Amino acid sequence: MTTELVLTETVPALANYELTAEMEQQLEDLVFLMTTPPMGLENTDWEWRPDIVKIKAPTTTDDACPGNAEIGDIWAAGEILWSRKEDGKDEPFRFIPIYHWKQHSKFVYGKRQPDCSSPDGVTAYDGTPCVECPHLPWKGSAKVRPGSDKTACDETFSFLVMAEDMSNFYVLNFRGTSAKAGKNILRNTRRALWGKVYGLTSVEQSTDTNTWQKYDVAPISGSRPAPEVQAFARFVHEQKDQAAKAQSAELKAAREAIEKTLNADLEEGGAIDDLEAELNADDGFSESM
Repeated sequence: MTTELVLTETVPALANYELTAEMEQQLEDLVFLMTTPPMGLENTDWEWRPDIVKIKAPTTTDDACPGNAEIGDIWAAGEILWSRKEDGKDEPFRFIPIYHWKQHSKFVYGKRQPDCSSPDGVTAYDGTPCVECPHLPWKGSAKVRPGSDKTACDETFSFLVMAEDMSNFYVLNFRGTSAKAGKNILRNTRRALWGKVYGLTSVEQSTDTNTWQKYDVAPISGSRPAPEVQAFARFVHEQKDQAAKAQSAELKAAREAIEKTLNADLEEGGAIDDLEAELNADDGFSESM
């Protein structure tokens, strides 16, 4: 089977375009990344997880971070995507956003792992609906309750993106002071996320007591993905959307199972209390004695 047949069967919309041999190969490689488990994981419940983009910080201890990365460099999968130190620093990492979702993470001071998190910003991993949680991001903001402060849970704007050169997929997470960069993508979206090419860099911010790195994002003026690239991006978006809905359904089912178990325990506890009351009454005793 030829590359073209593989692509048109997997991504029917591509049949409407005359693809160059180079682009066919690039798109086939991307489909392979999405659908093929790594060697050794063929018979497992493998799930496609693109590499997460990160900024090199003074506290970075990740072994996957390139050894030559400098503070402020942007990297993923052991590769530097953009460096502040290079001569071409004004040329950002160029990417095409494909899918957006929100995540919630509540951290306890001094701990590296979150105390609680929600992969879709709707339901926590333990099945609790975020809307019912007192720590819901900005639940106590002036928009909801005047005079209150931000909660302990952070809101993350996450994006599945594709490098403009179609070399790979990545996940970009914008939280904290970088959240504005994620919002900037949404503000610049008119019809579809993948209708524009964006540039990613980092900037340093500081206060009297602290210094940190944050993302900066801006659309590349006059740069739009080719129609066939946008068609492929739409296909990837639909695949990700289906997977996200399935994950949300699983979390909801987990929550319902927990509630069912709790209700059953409560009913059983009530039945035991009733039985004990009957036995006490028969013996001439009561709890008040």
